[in-house]
Amino acid sequence: MVNKIRYITAKTKKDYEDGKKLILEYAASLNFDLCFQNFKNEINNLEKEYGFPGGCLVLARIEGEGTETIGVVGLRKYKGKTCELKRMYVIRKYRNYGIGKDLLKRSIRNAKKMLYQKIRLDTLETMTAAIGLYKNFGFKEIKPYRYNPIATAKYFELDL
Repeated sequence: MVNKIRYITAKTKKDYEDGKKLILEYAASLNFDLCFQNFKNEINNLEKEYGFPGGCLVLARIEGEGTETIGVVGLRKYKGKTCELKRMYVIRKYRNYGIGKDLLKRSIRNAKKMLYQKIRLDTLETMTAAIGLYKNFGFKEIKPYRYNPIATAKYFELDL
């Protein structure tokens, strides 16, 4: 069991640094380089990529003796009234507590507040837990909407 989880939208430099740390951990867990997604620029400009008005970075923090950031998800403008969900990640030891579900729920709510009409995302077919979560929230598999050289990439969209 985990202590109380608090969800916040990144606003401060520290918030974005905490998000950056987790996104880098996520990237390191993959067996390929994210350079095809211009990852270096993204990670060095998180506030621009995931800041208001077009996006947000949601963090999950566990309250205890200190505060530890244990989950992250980004939402950013894609095209028109469509946004993109990126970098959803929860530290392994905190998985299966519903944190990913809560991060996704908050991202959908934020997308609606920002008046987006659709959310798109790409993932890998090996990320079965994430795919199950997306499908449970109503995401439908779609044709590729962006370049991804990974043959096992899958693409999803949610109408808001």
